[in-house]
Amino acid sequence: MSFYEQKFTDLVVTFKSHCLTLTLNRPTFKNAFSIEMIHEIVKVVNHANFDNEVRVIVITGAGDGFCSGGDLKEMQDQTGMFHGSSSELREHYMKGIQQLPLTFSSLQVPTVAMVNGAAVGAGCDLALMCDFRIASSNARFGETFSHLNLAPGTGGAFNLVKLVGLSKAMEIVLLGKIYSAEEFKSFNLVNEVVPLSDLKNKTDELVKLLIAKPTGSVKMTKRALQLAGEMTLKSHLELISSYQAILQRSDDHFEALNAIKEKRSPNFNS
Repeated sequence: MSFYEQKFTDLVVTFKSHCLTLTLNRPTFKNAFSIEMIHEIVKVVNHANFDNEVRVIVITGAGDGFCSGGDLKEMQDQTGMFHGSSSELREHYMKGIQQLPLTFSSLQVPTVAMVNGAAVGAGCDLALMCDFRIASSNARFGETFSHLNLAPGTGGAFNLVKLVGLSKAMEIVLLGKIYSAEEFKSFNLVNEVVPLSDLKNKTDELVKLLIAKPTGSVKMTKRALQLAGEMTLKSHLELISSYQAILQRSDDHFEALNAIKEKRSPNFNS
């Protein structure tokens, strides 16, 4: 049995043709996070990060929702990840759900959020951690923390500032409005909106395009893009020169050149 075939508590994991799909599996609770789900996502994604057979990771939700974020009943009852004093809660966040954005930020392969329904609170944060977001037309997004007298605890505010700028991030987070998929697309936060019946096919199309690319180029380019906002131009160009030097002496680079010369599709080794 492979690593991905083991039984998980609140997660369904499938691996096929270089695509690893993680399905959040608490449909009765609109796929709200549990401690088990968080640990399972981190465990699987960390393993996949060192698995050269994995070229794309897709995140979606079971049933008719993507992820409703924190479990409100556990918040009310002060149980699960929300038990303990303020100092204990801080530890729970740092050692628990905040491992999600840290783990996703270190991923080498592209990630796709296949948003099949509501993505609110930490669920919206999860979608924003991904590199691509394909949403069904009935999907909804919201950074709803202000309604609960909370702050975005899972990297949502950080990612929104990078994705849409401070002013728009302020609007989305402080007002806590629920947005349609089309509205999020108008903010450049969703790549494509399709009918629910077409969501899987459209996501598969994107996955196939990503898998067809040589993995060396994909991984290094993704890392360069992630680091661009944290580096000076000089340091970024120095990094890129190293990446280019490695890639330009790879078999896949010469295969691409030969394919262009011979007017055929390339057959990449990686």
